[in-house]
Amino acid sequence: MIYSTQPVKQIAYSTDARDFGQVAASVPCQEACPAKTNIPGYIRCIHDKRYGRAYEVNRIANILPGVLGRICSRPCEEACRHGEPGNGTSVGICHLKRSCADLKPASHRIVEGLYSPTDKKVAVIGAGFTAVDCARSAIRLGAEDVSLNIRKTEEYMRIDEGEKHEAQFEGIRTFSLIQPFKIIGDGKKVTAIEFVRTRMEKTDTPPFRVSVPIEGSNFTVKVDSVIAALGQAPDMDSVSRDLSGLKRNESQATVSRMDSVFAAGDFVTGSTDVISAIAGGRACARTIDEFLLGEKRRQKVVRLEDYKTTDRPRTYDFINRVDMNTIEMDQRIKKATNEVETGYEDDQAFEESKRCYLCNLKYEIDPFVCIYCSACIDVAPKDCIKMIKNIPLNPDGTYGDFEETSDWNQVASITIDNASCIRCGQCLAVCPMDCISVTKTELIEINI
Repeated sequence: MIYSTQPVKQIAYSTDARDFGQVAASVPCQEACPAKTNIPGYIRCIHDKRYGRAYEVNRIANILPGVLGRICSRPCEEACRHGEPGNGTSVGICHLKRSCADLKPASHRIVEGLYSPTDKKVAVIGAGFTAVDCARSAIRLGAEDVSLNIRKTEEYMRIDEGEKHEAQFEGIRTFSLIQPFKIIGDGKKVTAIEFVRTRMEKTDTPPFRVSVPIEGSNFTVKVDSVIAALGQAPDMDSVSRDLSGLKRNESQATVSRMDSVFAAGDFVTGSTDVISAIAGGRACARTIDEFLLGEKRRQKVVRLEDYKTTDRPRTYDFINRVDMNTIEMDQRIKKATNEVETGYEDDQAFEESKRCYLCNLKYEIDPFVCIYCSACIDVAPKDCIKMIKNIPLNPDGTYGDFEETSDWNQVASITIDNASCIRCGQCLAVCPMDCISVTKTELIEINI
């Protein structure tokens, strides 16, 4: 019999307000990110050259790492502890986000958290890029018979020839001059879709050809799933005036005064930035999901994992920020579409990833084992280990500010202030009682 020599990791999931408060205070980059991206998590994956995994960690909160790695407004970098006075400059978080998209292996496939079509026959309604993407995704999710159904003819599809070719190559059929009339179901699932045939007529205004339904031409096709990939835009006249009473629920999604109407992104906030729009969209989608199902499926928790120590040397604190590579000026003006920033090389991404303090590691002193020798205080490069007499609780259940004291008669415990700690591990190395523990903390969602 063969037994594993790997140590068993101790993992717990907490809903305690104190743990949520600790993560918010200790991991300032994640707290500043509107989407709450697990920034230390994906930077550590980059350090370990696990670019594919870093990309996946990004996508849990932010579906567009490669895009945001180029255009994000970077609120995380403004909050980065490495950029605080005396610590140097903030970590190049945005550049590292891009690097996980640029450097992940070409063979790396993302396993999406999508709900597969219920059965094998799928009808996609629409004639644009999104419709083709939906059809090709359905094939990848197990559907065997997928069709594109369009009102006009194929020449009027709003896609390029390459998209048409790839769809046909993958066995997706296109049925033209039809439009949906009614979706039919048995009360539990879709069973068929009723179409009506159309014809093309000329007009005097663009696009000069429109599709017109042919009366009495209705017919029914049996299907298992219908995907509507239709172009839509908000009706500002009939909707926006009723959104003045927007309120936020516990998940921070916006809900209008109108029954069953939800809103998010620039429609609600006005012009902001992409990461805020993504955060708003995620929160709103979660609320809609709960509304439609009548129950909550996901829950935010703090994942706590026993972590023996940091392997981050103190010398990493003095590494200069790695500048982004850019093209020469003559190349910038030679062609308007030339990308100025070309991304990190592998060695540059590794070097920049070393600068992260790994603020998701929580250092704690066991007050029942500590002998109050103050050795940890003596070696700490920052004023992050405190002698305290009390830690009050806030009304929301999180810890308040430390009540410090210099009077040994009043000391209740020696405590590490993780909001100031730079995770150098010096305290851990000198403690004679081995009473300092390290816990990896991550804000995640789990199924209920």
